[in-house]
Amino acid sequence: MSLFCIIAFDGPHSTPKREQHLEAHISNLKKLKQAGKLLAAGPLLKSEDEASPEQGSMLIVDFENQQQAEAWYKNDAYYLAGVYASLQVIPYLDAMPYLE
Repeated sequence: MSLFCIIAFDGPHSTPKREQHLEAHISNLKKLKQAGKLLAAGPLLKSEDEASPEQGSMLIVDFENQQQAEAWYKNDAYYLAGVYASLQVIPYLDAMPYLE
């Protein structure tokens, strides 16, 4: 198992793009989850308020290597629509099992 944290921050005026491409983005995430490769996903908010606008996204994914993780995400609807100003795919170690 090779885990990666994908962190993306929105560009300016991303809200309309997010709304327009939400269904395709969710569909892509559901396929990844069904394949057992999505461990966590969610928007990054501008404040603690759950109704706060999004400012980015964070995912924990399982791929063979970093290039596969990057290739997968570069085919996601949000990426293709230009929602994000920046995107990082960072190797991640799940330390939770070590805390038991």
